[in-house]
Amino acid sequence: MKKIFFVFPVVFISFVAVCSSEEPGRSDEAVGNYSRIAAELQKYNFVFDAFPDEELPFLMGNSEMGGLASKSGTGFPFMWFADVWKNPSSRTSLLGFQLSNSAIENTIPDKYFQQLDISSGILNTSYLYDEGSYESEIFLSMDDLHLMVLKIKNTGEKPCTWELLIPGKTDGFRVSRIHNKGLEGITTDSLFRKSFWNIENHRAAPLDSFFTKVRWCLTSTIQINESKGDFDITLNPNESAVFTYRVFTGYDQNEYLQQPEAGGINVSDFEILKDLNTAAWKKQYDNTAAIILPEGDYAKLFYRSMYMLFATSGSRHFLPGETQFGTLHRDIGHLADRSFSNCLWDMNPFTYGAAGWSAMAFTTLGNEKLAFNMLNWFYQPESLKKNVTNMFPVGKYTLHFRGDTVGNYHYLKGDNPNAMTFGHENKTNMENFNWFGDGSHVDWQIHYNAFVSSIFHMYSSFYPNDEFLHSTTYPLLKGLAEFWKELLNWNDEINAYVLPGLVSLTEDLVAENPLDAAISAKWNLLMAAEYAQRLGLDRELREEWRRIANLINIPQNDKYYLEFFKDDGQRSGGGYQGIRGMVYLAYPVKEIIPLLDREKIRRTLDRTWERNNAGKSSSDAGHTVVLEKPELNLEQLSGMITFVANWFALAEAYAGSGDNAYDVSSYCLTKLDTAGNILFETDNLRPYYMDSYASFVIVPPSMLVQSMNDTIKVFPAVPGIWKDISFYDLPAENGIRVSGKMTGGAVEWIKLHKEGKEIAMSREKTNFEVKIKNNRVIVNPIK
Repeated sequence: MKKIFFVFPVVFISFVAVCSSEEPGRSDEAVGNYSRIAAELQKYNFVFDAFPDEELPFLMGNSEMGGLASKSGTGFPFMWFADVWKNPSSRTSLLGFQLSNSAIENTIPDKYFQQLDISSGILNTSYLYDEGSYESEIFLSMDDLHLMVLKIKNTGEKPCTWELLIPGKTDGFRVSRIHNKGLEGITTDSLFRKSFWNIENHRAAPLDSFFTKVRWCLTSTIQINESKGDFDITLNPNESAVFTYRVFTGYDQNEYLQQPEAGGINVSDFEILKDLNTAAWKKQYDNTAAIILPEGDYAKLFYRSMYMLFATSGSRHFLPGETQFGTLHRDIGHLADRSFSNCLWDMNPFTYGAAGWSAMAFTTLGNEKLAFNMLNWFYQPESLKKNVTNMFPVGKYTLHFRGDTVGNYHYLKGDNPNAMTFGHENKTNMENFNWFGDGSHVDWQIHYNAFVSSIFHMYSSFYPNDEFLHSTTYPLLKGLAEFWKELLNWNDEINAYVLPGLVSLTEDLVAENPLDAAISAKWNLLMAAEYAQRLGLDRELREEWRRIANLINIPQNDKYYLEFFKDDGQRSGGGYQGIRGMVYLAYPVKEIIPLLDREKIRRTLDRTWERNNAGKSSSDAGHTVVLEKPELNLEQLSGMITFVANWFALAEAYAGSGDNAYDVSSYCLTKLDTAGNILFETDNLRPYYMDSYASFVIVPPSMLVQSMNDTIKVFPAVPGIWKDISFYDLPAENGIRVSGKMTGGAVEWIKLHKEGKEIAMSREKTNFEVKIKNNRVIVNPIK
């Protein structure tokens, strides 16, 4: 059996450069990554140059707060927050801050322009109507994550009055004046607990009766008028007003308790706040790898996906939901009738959903801080331990699924106090929504244990941190290994370990020993053993983990890998569910590829894409679709989920086919709205599907740099259609950063650097071997 190698962070003392020390082109370490991609970002701003009567509004956010901007450019009908929860299982939206004028909103403007700048998160609107006109600017500050700012200017010839829509009495808030230009609202005791929950240790679970305490402050540059509890402002011709709207919760106690601003603000303050916001957005791009893609629709979706990632994910408060900040509210009128647009899943995080993919994206793209924010929330050991026996029975259990008996299987061997497992759909404290006993068993698709732990491994490898390694990454891997050890059963018939009946990544497939779960178990056990050996820990356990891992059955025949134990390979694919589990042959458990048959991986991926009808509906090929829910319309389930297509693209890249990776991920371009702005989960189903954006943005990096098993591969899977491409600061093992450039389809240069120092350079396509010897990093080209 081939040996698998893993790389772990060590103390770096010296570096060995290879090839040439000559700098490829002009050296300028002061050039930030924002400067490298600023021109690309500006090409792909979201733009409406005519009133978007039938189109979806633009999503805005700063990771902590966000919403869908009004098409009038005057605020947000509703807003969501990372840390506003109606209970530990469900987020809740609040009425947003918005200026409203029914005479304007009930007419179609004669002239209209709206642009959302993806490099700064600033929305500009110009609106000309029968009786007047105005211009506005809005942003949710990336500098002050509690802050929304709106500037509006009356460019018409008549005064215009705007009503202030704010969370008020009917929304559970007690509203009071701060001064003649300011208002404050605080949640009332009737709807929210009197004593709010202040987290000092965010891993402490809230009580089931917990409700978030919220306070907002609105300040204006002009007089706010009041009449019978309603508030409005009047703008004279050529007059401007600036509004700052801040929202605090008990999770930020200092800000929550601070005194409201004593006076008004000045119009000139807007430019200061705007500059601070723009600089903070620039910093996010500076702290992230820069990738310069060939111009076109693929690049447009890539850069817009980066914007969506920054706008919705990386919060220091909890993990994002599937449609974070981007859910259409039932009160938005005709938009609420769009197919299943109101399916929120209560805005709670999914392990391999928006939460997992966003953490994966930040880690892959080099944004260490935002990746850390998310992983720090993912790892809550007491909840992960509690999940084990909450989710699975001990001993024999007869598995039923949708009215059918699947089989009688042995599950947990006992109550292992060290075992951990993630859940599928999670509460605030990472406890699983318990689907055990309801017949759906959707949370038994436990491949996600390897999915999310692979992010921790990648983080520890890319960003060496001894404390994080000892306190988080290894304890997590150990807990997951102990879980798999309890769940695997010995099969005398084949002399191998198999898993009991589980749900596959294909969520309507329930079978014994699904491929994705078997590979995940093998990877977790081997990874835990390698980490333990490197750290000199748990000798007996690591030997047991390796022994079990090497005896796990990976379903396959002579030609293909199979979906599950004793699979005949004849199940039809295509459509919403399709056949998904084959992605685990290559991603994200990429370190295990050397233990598998590469040619068989290639054949299996090709055949799976054919069985999935290249992502199309299975009804297109005359197959029968098994509906996820009986009441769902067949047309609403046509086509593959976009994030699953991206997952297949990632598998293709790591299997060495850049052309396939490009083609499969380009499937997402067919799932945009009619304006080309909004990515759907699948055909007209759930817009703003965040794991689709986050998974798409990972595909190009996987074509450019792959780092695993002591090897850094540069340009390993570039699609033939890309002739000119460059990238800067993509992370690799042992804290190395990689940059490179291709011109006319040929490599112009490749650089490896660590902590600002170049350690290797080549002027041709080169892979690098990274070895550790006597606490030194040795980098050599692979011939």
